[in-house]
Amino acid sequence: MKTGKRIWVGAILAGIFVLGLGALDGQKAVEQTEKTIPIKFKLLPGSVLEQKIAAKIEEDNVELAKLLVQLRKTSKESLRGIDLVPFQRTYLRNPRFLTEDGGVFVGWPDILPRLKEIVDKSTYLDIQAVRVKLAYVPYGGATAPKADVDFKAVIRVQLVSVPDDPPQLEGYLLHRRTCEIEPGDSL
Repeated sequence: MKTGKRIWVGAILAGIFVLGLGALDGQKAVEQTEKTIPIKFKLLPGSVLEQKIAAKIEEDNVELAKLLVQLRKTSKESLRGIDLVPFQRTYLRNPRFLTEDGGVFVGWPDILPRLKEIVDKSTYLDIQAVRVKLAYVPYGGATAPKADVDFKAVIRVQLVSVPDDPPQLEGYLLHRRTCEIEPGDSL
């Protein structure tokens, strides 16, 4: 009888041990899948927000195209005379310039000489691609419609001039809950 009880107790303990191992393996599998599943977010194509931001960027890029043409005609010594007032109404109001070697320049006074160098070395300089990333801005108790921002758009413009890794300009737009879109500052 004692041997029978020992067999039953041993069998129960072995069963508990096997079930415990199975649970651990299942937990490891869940942990691994949670770490390896990428999640991507995209704005629905054709949404009102997408259309308004795209229209504003296209309008602003006209000023950028004019600047690139003007840089080709301007000497290095005359860069300070370039009119940057039109950019105060664009996403490039306070731009960042990212170079192919990892350099980052902030503001037009630091960016214009770099753009001028690129223009002088190339026969062609134009906008190759525009990428927009949106960041939701939680409601912060705004007291006026102008202060009520719900989305911030980070716009990165890739310039074509160097075949390997072209430089990029980056700027920002704010979208207000009243559906106004205007220039913003960095995140």
